[in-house]
Amino acid sequence: MRLATIAVLPGAAAAIALSASTNTTQTAIDKLSSPLKIETWVGPHCQGAGGCFTIFNDSVLALNISNFSISRSFRLNRTLEAQEQLDLSVANDYATCYYAVNGSTACHNTSPFTCHRLWNNPGL
Repeated sequence: MRLATIAVLPGAAAAIALSASTNTTQTAIDKLSSPLKIETWVGPHCQGAGGCFTIFNDSVLALNISNFSISRSFRLNRTLEAQEQLDLSVANDYATCYYAVNGSTACHNTSPFTCHRLWNNPGL
């Protein structure tokens, strides 16, 4: 399985990072119900410059991922499910968290963030 993280800055070429997963046996805590895409914007209400997105799959679950720009809003392609938790941060302190109860496909305005992480929280 391969992951493609694509970030596009206005007037710039796309940057693509590929990584392969070598783990063939994973527990439920290490798996997503299905891939999840987060798209981010520099302005509130999912407006303004955008184009940065990450597709989370099992091979990048629980990894810290940085954006090229400071984002102030985001949208998910599906709702968060079960124990999935999305954490947002500027300096890896992950003070803003989204769970199945508030991780909808609507546009979410947030405090500025540059880092994000999706993981399965066994405490939920």
